[in-house]
Amino acid sequence: LHHLSDADAAAVLRKMAAAADRVVVNDLERTRAGYVAARVGTRILSASPVVHNDGPLSVRAAMTAGELARLAADAGLRDARVTRRFPFRLLLEWGRA
Repeated sequence: LHHLSDADAAAVLRKMAAAADRVVVNDLERTRAGYVAARVGTRILSASPVVHNDGPLSVRAAMTAGELARLAADAGLRDARVTRRFPFRLLLEWGRA
């Protein structure tokens, strides 16, 4: 979802909910520690300047848990649950009642 605008991400969540009884999304969490880890990790794990740039940019574009929960609510996913996962990830879970 971090590659999409809020409006497009909400539209994707609505389409997923319309097509399935359960929606599960695992995405990056925007945190300072995650940003630092992305800066350091991309340099340790890759020699590519593209990776060095894209990893930290993705973390900066990611959402916080509260932002993801609000996005899910705006998309009509009532009672969606957002939990933090290691390392620096968010898990959105929703099921049709």
